[in-house]
Parts: sequence; C-alpha cells; structure tokens
Amino acid sequence: MIHRKTRVTPIVWMTAAFLVVTFLLFTAPAFAWEFSMKGEFEYRFRYFGRLGDRDLFGIVSAGEQAGIPVGFAGPNIYGSGAASPFLADMATGQLVITRGGYSRLGSDAYYNDLRLTLYPEIRVNKAIRVFGVYNIGGTRNKYWQGLDYDAASVVLGTSPGIPPFERYYMSQTSMNGYDTGAIGSWEQVRATIQLPIGVLSVGLKDFPFGIGATFGENTRSESLLFVAPYGPLRFLYAIWLGRNRFIESWGSNPDGALKNTFFQAGLFTYESGHLGLGGASIWRAYHSPTRLGANVSAALADAFHGNTDDVTWANLVYVKYNNGVFFANGEFAWVNIEQYPTINIGEVDVTGLPRTEAHIEACHWFAEAGVLIGPAKFTFMSALASGPVLNNNNRTKIYRAWPINYQAMEPYELLMFNTYAGGNNGGWAAADITFVSDEHGMMSDAYCLAGRIDYAVAANLNVWSSFIWANRVEKNGYLIGQFNQTGAASAAGNGPGSFAAAQGFPNRNPYVDDGFIGWELGAGVGWKLLEGFTLNTRYALWQPGQWFDWAYRAVTPVPVGVVAGDAVMTNRDLIQAIQGTMMIDF
Repeated sequence: MIHRKTRVTPIVWMTAAFLVVTFLLFTAPAFAWEFSMKGEFEYRFRYFGRLGDRDLFGIVSAGEQAGIPVGFAGPNIYGSGAASPFLADMATGQLVITRGGYSRLGSDAYYNDLRLTLYPEIRVNKAIRVFGVYNIGGTRNKYWQGLDYDAASVVLGTSPGIPPFERYYMSQTSMNGYDTGAIGSWEQVRATIQLPIGVLSVGLKDFPFGIGATFGENTRSESLLFVAPYGPLRFLYAIWLGRNRFIESWGSNPDGALKNTFFQAGLFTYESGHLGLGGASIWRAYHSPTRLGANVSAALADAFHGNTDDVTWANLVYVKYNNGVFFANGEFAWVNIEQYPTINIGEVDVTGLPRTEAHIEACHWFAEAGVLIGPAKFTFMSALASGPVLNNNNRTKIYRAWPINYQAMEPYELLMFNTYAGGNNGGWAAADITFVSDEHGMMSDAYCLAGRIDYAVAANLNVWSSFIWANRVEKNGYLIGQFNQTGAASAAGNGPGSFAAAQGFPNRNPYVDDGFIGWELGAGVGWKLLEGFTLNTRYALWQPGQWFDWAYRAVTPVPVGVVAGDAVMTNRDLIQAIQGTMMIDF
C-alpha cells in the first residue's frame, strides 16, 4: 500500500483559524467581553420665512430700487464679511445675524439635513465599561453667500473661513457618484471604572448637571470625573485639562500663551423622594506671559492682552421637585473673574486708558413650575441672563453676558433665541466656561416669561402650544444703530451718539432704551407611529420687538427722497418657521 502525504493549503489553515477564533469568542467565557450599541437616525426639514416686506435689516422693495440686496436676514455662523470672520466670531462666541443670511434676494429659506448617531458600549467586565458617540456628519457652509452686503463696495469671493464639524450634514447632490456623502467623527470617547468607593470616568463626554440651563447634553467635558455616592448624596470632583482660555471647545495648544493651568470643580447632588438639589463650583487659573502677535484684531487686542493673570470662579445651585402632580425646577449660576496685569500696570491699552485690574461678573437663572391635570400638563417658565453695561465708567468693575443653554429653553421657543440669538448677542458661546459647542443661538441680556400646554391625545400622541415674551435686561447695553448689515458691531467712528445724530436725533440717549425683543407663539405635535419611529413637527411665529428698530441699521427711504443703507426703520414683519423631524431609535 502506498501512503501519500496530504498537502494542507493556506486557505485551509486560514479557514481553520477563523473557526477556532470564532468558537473561542462565542464559547469561552474566560475571554468574553460584551458589545452593545444603540443609535438614532434623524431626518430634519426646516422652513423659515417672513410675512411681509420689512426685514430685520430693511425694506426689501426699497433695497431693490436702490440696488442694495436686502434678502432674508438670518444666521451666518461661519463669517460676517470681515477678515478671518470665522476666527473672529469664534473668539466672541456669537452666532452672527446678517442681512441676507438666509436668502440674499428672497423672502424665505428651507433646507433638509440628517444625522446618524451611534452609541457603542463595550463591557470589559463588571467594573469597567468603554463608551463612545459616533456621528455620521460633515462640514457644511449653508448660510454664507459669498459676498459682503455693502452698498458702497461689494466685495465678491470673500473667504468664509473654515466651518466646523457638526452634528448634522446636508443632503445634497455630489459632483461625482463616488464622492463622500458624509464624514464620521467621534464626538465622545470615555471609560468608566467602578472602584470600591466610587466611579471614575475618564475621557470626553457630555456633562449634564442641574436642570440644563447651564450644563446640558451639548456641553463637553474631558479628562477626569470621580463620583462618590453616600446615601442620598453624591460628591463629584472633576478636572478638565488643556482648555484654551477663550476657545474652550478646540484650539488648545500644549505650549500656547492662552492655555489655562486646568479647570477643576467640586460638585454635589442630593436625591430623596420628590426632592433633588445640588451645587457646583468651578475654578480655573490663567497666565499669559507675553504679548500676542499682530494677527489679533484691534477689537480683541485688549481682551487677548498678555502679561495678565486671571482667576475664574463659576458657581451653580439648583433644585428640583416632582410629586407626580406638581413639579418645579430652578437654577441660578454666577461667575466672577478676577483679572490682574502682572507688569506695566500703567501701560495704555487699545482704548487709550492705562491698564488696570478688572473684576468681571455675570449670572443667569432659570425657573419653571407646572401641574399635571389628567392628560394635560401646564408649565410656566421665567428666566434671566445678564448682559453688558456700556456706560460703566468704573473700569475695575465689568458686567458681561452669560447665555442660558438653548436646551433648557427649546420647549418654549424656536426663532427668537434658538435661531436668531435674540439679535446677535447670545450666540453659541465658544468663549463660555461651560464648554457649549454647537450652532444654536441662546438667550443673553434678556429676561423672559413663557408658558406651555401639553395634551396627551393618546399614549403615543402629544400636542402642545407655547408662548414666550422677552425684554432686554440692561438699558445701556447697546448703542443706537450698533448692528450693521454684516451683523458686526459699529466701527469706532459710529460710536455713541453719532448714528442717532445722523438720523436727526442729536439729543437722544445714545443707547437703545426700548428693550422689547418680541413675542413668539409656538405649536407642535409629537406622534410615535411605531416602536422606534417618531414624527415631530412644530410651528413658530415671532414678532421682533422695538429693540430692533433702534439697534439694527436698515435699508429704507429717508426724508430727502433717497434710499439709505444705514437708517432707522420702525416695525418688523413677523417671521415664521416650520420644522419637521423623523426619528428612528434602535
């Protein structure tokens, strides 16, 4: 008998190895780890339009007669026509409202976008878990029109700057069938470790705390968070490393002049029965050893001034109560920044005045209460956010704005603050110590009253209606004609009194003394058609108030019979919006 040696091919070896590895992964508990993942797919459609000819920045028909494009004012989050507009807007932390920000020549705008968000989780063992948030998104430049709206000199092809990665991406036609449709990005990566005395969280994550007026699902924190439970109490200690002084969400340089030593915070919560409360105190220190280069604009030169030490304390307290019928929530936050020039105290800054120490204050509060009566829920809300004080002659005492997180106010409004930022003053605060980093506007230098009614028609169908009224907090926070067609503040030559005098009001108070921002009416429907499939629609109608009459320069006819690009216009037409979303949860 002849014995032949069988030759084992590489394919056989690879197949056997694959089967062995697969068997071990699914059958050997000693080497097992668990993987699970949730996700969301959201398709969103939004429409914005005004109910008339009188835009925020002028009369459309008058602009057409004079050859000045008025269009439909709206947000321009990537640039306002200035040099390096993206970086300038990031530094000031404002969502800029511009003439033609939505539509250069039309009276409405609509677009659709969507996102796919994945929430993977790896359970290494009973004590260790790893989490992530992965968004299929990309870069977009949906508002920029490619030119400056300047009646005197139209500059074509102005660079819009670099737009950021963001949560949603636009649905659009590609030049080629093989072009990338969307770009993925890891928004959060973190791990939790269960220790004998508490839980240690390491990595980038959302940092919701309180009732959402300051910290929400859109506030980012990183590095270390330790949570120690003790009965109904929880004690938390957090450290955030490598944050830039002005741009908290990005731009950190390991050896840059604007880096902080680090943020650290002590927090606590108490939960017992119907009652919940808590508090937080955040501290950071900053030292700039040298003057910055000439690339910093003159308007920001003093804020970026070197040879400065500052110490920031941000504090927050909140309370929540819910007994199943009556509920109430309240949150108050305040910040103190102590700034000291380390050398050259008598040196003249960009204002022509000697440098001195400064004590900066800002605050906001948010409160809501409601009651459940059968299938109906009634909610009442009041909020206030501080603003700037321009007629403050005490250079050592400075008052600033501190916006309220849009997520807390989202149930009550869509246009007034969420979209239009209250008129260029409450943007997505890149310079905010609470690390908010997205495209939404917020309420700043304003107080508001609001109410909302929800009615459960069925277990899977909710209808609601809301109303909000808002007014400025500071009477001397804005100059007459402060905002021009690019949404930027007036130049030095158009300072206090000059615009009012040019319009025939030489003796008028140079500050806008009518602070009415407007009122907004909203309504919506939430309908869960299937398990994991929900439709949400909402409608909003906003009447801009008299504050815009004086703060915004408008295109309108003037008494001499011509059309002026910088004029006073009373009354703005209503602005409406329709938003629809289709949400798939899995």
